[in-house]
Amino acid sequence: CFFLYERNDIKRTLAKYLPGLYRDRIVDIVSKIDRAVSSFFRGRLIICIIKSLLTAFGLWICGIRFAFFIGLVAGFLSFIPFLGVIMGAIPSVTFVIVDHHGSILLFVGVALVFAAVEALEGVVLTPWILGKETGLHPITLILSFMVFGKLLGLFGLLMAVPLTAIVKILGKEFLLPIIEEFAQENSAVGAK
Repeated sequence: CFFLYERNDIKRTLAKYLPGLYRDRIVDIVSKIDRAVSSFFRGRLIICIIKSLLTAFGLWICGIRFAFFIGLVAGFLSFIPFLGVIMGAIPSVTFVIVDHHGSILLFVGVALVFAAVEALEGVVLTPWILGKETGLHPITLILSFMVFGKLLGLFGLLMAVPLTAIVKILGKEFLLPIIEEFAQENSAVGAK
């Protein structure tokens, strides 16, 4: 909480110690990265809230006791992949066994609730909301999950979107001007 309150003062103090010639550019790049990472966390929070409400509603329809509380826990713990499903499914299945004598129909209903909410997150919510918040195309998001998940495992899945946003910003700032300069140089040489 202290860091959030003192954030601007910390930024100004750190900016004083940057090389004068590059200070404005570095501050601009860091500000862009800060906005992208903040947008990612804001988008994840929105997704967690939607998943909480959908899970709670689905479990309520199935007649699961404490559906709202289980939905909230499952939705907010879904920030970490699969943790929300596990922590929501265990009490839901327990209540099916205790309250409904292990009804197969309710087991299927609970499984469908969690599967539908996870599918909705993966196919619609994450690409749409995180893409909109971070300025990344949905296909870029899906590829980033695959690449960073493969390279860094669970940590890569958690940090795929902010890392991709950072790579995009750094690429635009440093790599794209070189590529554009190279492309213009080739056309100038070809014109002679």
